[in-house]
Amino acid sequence: MSTSLEREAPARAATSMRSGAILAASCLGVFMVLFDLTLTNIAVTHIMRDFGTGVTQAEWVVNAFELTLAMTLVVMGRVGDAHGRRRLFAVGLVVFVAGSLACALAPGIGWLIGFRFAQGLGAAMMVPQTLSIISATFPTERRGMALGAWSAMYGLAAALGPILSGVIVDAASWRWVFVVNVPVAAVTAFLLWRSVPESRDPDADSSLDLPGVGLLSAALFCITFAVIQGQSYGWTSATILGLFAAGAALLCAFVLAERRAEAPLLDLRLLRDVNFSAGNTAALLLAFVMLGVFFVMSVFLQTVLGYSAATTGAILSPLSVALMLAAVLAGRFAGRVSPRWLIAGGFVVVAAGLATIAGHTPFMDPLSAATRPASLVAPFLIVGAGVGLAIAPLTSAVMATVPADKAGSASGVLQTMRQLGAVLGVAVLGAVFQNRAHDDVAAGVGSLSYLAPAQKSAVLEQVHASSTGAHSTMVEHLSAAQRIGEAVVQRMVEGWIADAACTTLNVAISVSVAGALAALLLRRPSGERLG
Repeated sequence: MSTSLEREAPARAATSMRSGAILAASCLGVFMVLFDLTLTNIAVTHIMRDFGTGVTQAEWVVNAFELTLAMTLVVMGRVGDAHGRRRLFAVGLVVFVAGSLACALAPGIGWLIGFRFAQGLGAAMMVPQTLSIISATFPTERRGMALGAWSAMYGLAAALGPILSGVIVDAASWRWVFVVNVPVAAVTAFLLWRSVPESRDPDADSSLDLPGVGLLSAALFCITFAVIQGQSYGWTSATILGLFAAGAALLCAFVLAERRAEAPLLDLRLLRDVNFSAGNTAALLLAFVMLGVFFVMSVFLQTVLGYSAATTGAILSPLSVALMLAAVLAGRFAGRVSPRWLIAGGFVVVAAGLATIAGHTPFMDPLSAATRPASLVAPFLIVGAGVGLAIAPLTSAVMATVPADKAGSASGVLQTMRQLGAVLGVAVLGAVFQNRAHDDVAAGVGSLSYLAPAQKSAVLEQVHASSTGAHSTMVEHLSAAQRIGEAVVQRMVEGWIADAACTTLNVAISVSVAGALAALLLRRPSGERLG
């Protein structure tokens, strides 16, 4: 008996160590991608200054990565299932690091945008495999914990990205932002080589459904491009409406093609599963709220309250820290509590935190130019805890609908929905914020009788160009005769922009309620999976 136990103990320890290394490799893989997104967002203004480029080109430094990621996640999940997840993870890691180094050495804005497309392709190869490897490696009773740790990477990247990016850009150059990926990739490659086993779907056809790839990629391109450029072109412009219509038509054509395909890119039976469909819808809405609110609050803190990018990241860090901790805890409880209650509860907690910031509770006044960072700590903690409470069981609920050997396809769909949610959140909530700020400032300035018509026109032109930044530049357009009232005017504009931020938060609260309703459609897994 004792001899048997002595043999089993080292075996259990070795298995535990290997599982930890597998989880670490998967978490580092997704962390690099999320971290890169937050780093680049902060560095964009410095890239504009160095290359002497405009806002439109600079936006594509971020959008090229996001667009490529959204277009190719499902495809790469399917390729990993067929040809090996570990192998595709390794290839994606090489492509991602090569793209990062190329971005750091880019001689011009066009080159930089091109290299960002390459980075996005490498990221799309890695991200679906991280979830697939966890699903294929961890037993059911430990999978919730592993997915909780994986989900916590969203919070860690959000917490470290803005602060570290601000420090790097201020101390050295925006180019070093891309070099940060290299040491993380080296550790990931070592763990991947030493500990991660190869896995694949034995029933997957090694050939790729090229018609399905083409139709799905084209559909996602049209939809994502329309969302990204909607504010620039105008949401009701013929170009944007045409892209949305084309995207919908291409999706319909994709579904019809997949029904006839011998080895379809996506098993359409997944879409008939309530947990899969409701879970992906909730994932999209959660990413919408999280990234959209993060964007709007970053703009508010930097424009109205006047904080630097690094300081803004530090102020938002309670949200990210709470997300990490709640995700890990929720992962531990995922097997004991029905996912629907954890996810729905998470959305309700998010809505409560946002309602507090917007001034709908007695605990805090609405956002204003007088808001102090200390008053935001508690509501940010609440919002972060809500996101963390929902994100891990949501991932578990979706991945539980498929067998481990088909996890790549499910992971690709889930990550695509999250990416689309993030793009939609930033685009839609950003547009609501800008448009409401523009309308409020325009109406307010128009009512100021002591401003001459020429002064009003100058101010409104500036507001139209950049509504969220108008408060810091509008006073420059006032004549010397009106300087005595500039502080009063500036406070008025800051107040109007703060009101616009509260209106935007109200939209996010409504989306959070919709997410809770979607979560209530989830059912506890019966133990049978689609196969």
